[in-house]
Amino acid sequence: MPEFRCISIDQPYAYLIAVGAKTIEVRSWKTRHRGPLVIAATARSWSADTEEGTRLTLPGGLAVGIVDLVDVRPFLREDVEAAYMLEEDYEEGYFAWVLEKARPIRPFPIRGQQGLYRCTFDPEYITPDELDALLVKETPSSGKSRSR
Repeated sequence: MPEFRCISIDQPYAYLIAVGAKTIEVRSWKTRHRGPLVIAATARSWSADTEEGTRLTLPGGLAVGIVDLVDVRPFLREDVEAAYMLEEDYEEGYFAWVLEKARPIRPFPIRGQQGLYRCTFDPEYITPDELDALLVKETPSSGKSRSR
């Protein structure tokens, strides 16, 4: 069974990375690791109300994808969009982890840790649509707009 380096990331960002939408992860620290990196959602689930009156929920505590970490460099103002951040959240002194080749995997429970950590498993690659079907839960909205 192959061994991978893993990183825990809050939802919805873990999901966005796994489907290839978020291509920059911003961190306060660098790593020398380059290559495959398992994206694990932290234990906390996330939910938000949509404009269409439904509530989307993404579960936590699951490995959801593998990406290639191809570079770690200073975080630049022009990285904000790829990092799924607001312009006013930009701050110097952070590092942009450049992510490519997102590959969703069949989610499985994983205990997250701080920093990079190791996990061993045989990945089962799936499509972004399959990941949606397995992860994204849509329910009627309660009318309260909040994210956790």
